[in-house]
Amino acid sequence: MDDLEEDLTCSVCYALFSDPRVLPCSHTFCRSCLKNVLQVSVSFSIWRPLRLPLKCPSCRSVVELPTNGVDALPVNVCLRAIVEKYQRERPPACPEHPRQPLNVYCVQDRKLICGFCLTVGQHQGHAIDDLQTACVKERGAQSRLTESLRWEEVCGLAERLAQEKERSHALVQNDREVVSRFFQGLDLILAQKEERFLQALDRASVLLASAYDPLIQQVKDMQEQHSELLIARECSVNILKYTKHPEALRCSHGQIQNICFISQQQFLCEWITKHWSNPRQDPCLDPFNISCSENQCTSVQKNTFVLNRGL
Repeated sequence: MDDLEEDLTCSVCYALFSDPRVLPCSHTFCRSCLKNVLQVSVSFSIWRPLRLPLKCPSCRSVVELPTNGVDALPVNVCLRAIVEKYQRERPPACPEHPRQPLNVYCVQDRKLICGFCLTVGQHQGHAIDDLQTACVKERGAQSRLTESLRWEEVCGLAERLAQEKERSHALVQNDREVVSRFFQGLDLILAQKEERFLQALDRASVLLASAYDPLIQQVKDMQEQHSELLIARECSVNILKYTKHPEALRCSHGQIQNICFISQQQFLCEWITKHWSNPRQDPCLDPFNISCSENQCTSVQKNTFVLNRGL
């Protein structure tokens, strides 16, 4: 087989012939090898002739190629058939060690190896077996595996798969319920917190109202009292103005009440006492201090009644 492979090897690429073509000198080479040789020859030529010359790599004779080049050379049909038959019958070559056949079976890695892989390669020290014995064992293992897969076991396997599916579905449903309960609890907690916060805000609103409403009412009352005091002050000024004329001393009952109201105000008492001290010195209108007590207000009313009788 080695001698035959040597005869079927191209002298240019040192590989089995691929699409062998015959030169006019009867030597055979691969079509791709001839194209490479022709390309090198043309690159060194100054001018391109009509028929391309080619020097045979074996006999060194110059041959003229047809106009179409290497593709026009005849195919060595017999040699191509021999190469194809040889490739079918020879054992496959090792991809790591070229030209080394895969003739050993590695039991540990369950693959074909060559002698170099066993001695110096990555399969060194592994358990091996010859191809024939390994083939018989593998066929027996395949038969045993086929026998073990009976129809009943296949049916049982389908039933177990269905049960496992139901169990997994139940687990998923349980997890779904757990998640739902968890988020429902969160919603309840959030609702309770929201209610407490709203109640606290309501209490704060009530406290604000109880704090500000009395103050607002007091300010309103002070505004009303201020307006009444302004009116009373205007009336008092008018009364004091009319005291210079005896005919104007006949006051109405409402004006007398205004005088009593004004006498209750501290800041008007001094003003009234000052301006009632006039040259007439009426014995019924002697100067006096007006206080805010009820008895002194009554005394003012009595003096005013006496004044009315004297008029």
